[in-house]
Amino acid sequence: MRGAGVAAALLALVGVVALVGSADGAYRGRNGVIVVERGGDLYTLRPTDGKVLRRLTKNEGLNTSATWSPSGRQIVFASDRNTRENDVYVMNANGTGQTDIASLDGDDSHSPSWSPNGRQIVFVRDLNDPAGEDLYVMNADGSDVHRIVTAPGFDNSPAWSPRGSLIAYAHNTLLRTVRPDGTGIRTLAKDAGEPAWSPSGRRIVYECGNHICTIGPTGGKRRQLTHGARLDSAPAWSPDGRLIVFVRDGRPEQADLYVMHSNGTHVRRLTHNRGEDFAPDWQPLP
Repeated sequence: MRGAGVAAALLALVGVVALVGSADGAYRGRNGVIVVERGGDLYTLRPTDGKVLRRLTKNEGLNTSATWSPSGRQIVFASDRNTRENDVYVMNANGTGQTDIASLDGDDSHSPSWSPNGRQIVFVRDLNDPAGEDLYVMNADGSDVHRIVTAPGFDNSPAWSPRGSLIAYAHNTLLRTVRPDGTGIRTLAKDAGEPAWSPSGRRIVYECGNHICTIGPTGGKRRQLTHGARLDSAPAWSPDGRLIVFVRDGRPEQADLYVMHSNGTHVRRLTHNRGEDFAPDWQPLP
């Protein structure tokens, strides 16, 4: 949820604010660049030193929730550039070909995530209903939009598993999974948000309170990876499965990207931004 963590989910739950979440699913491959939201626009960064490689968007709207396609050739993201509400867009890896694929009047569509075959996209749709937001699935060209989860409360940050059999998501402050047809909802953890799959599909990394944890796709004992007083959020696995990138809040109005080994060791700061970095996602390369 733009680095705001579970505390922001609680605010959304009581109707104070509706936040856009990120959605991540790591697909196997070599590690490419990292896409990140910074100052309302999307950029790609070099994962070794955080250097900005390319600015992908440049408009007056908020562009966020960017996730890579399984091929690493496209990015799906949310933007409110043309309306007061978010639509779902797709663009090429270099920022060209930006296309609105889910312009749905009177609602807010955000937090998109690709299916592992690249043919479908799961996303969150807000119909301005005080009862909450629900999960929808559509084809990658924006056709055949249909709801898969409908329950009182706020669904956010859906992430499709690498094998395609499950979608992890946050329901209020619960971590859940559901089959793509909307059946088999299972609660895995409490006080949770922002799930992202490992490339193997054997672990889910997520926000647990102010920290980063992992858990198995059927639940069980969680492993806490980060510690300390600072707020850690928005984790995403590297395509080779060895690293996790995440957001760590520093001073007020300042948040940077950090990278650690997938077991929580060797934490290092990646960016030194005067503002705030949000919602990183790692590009898979063949």
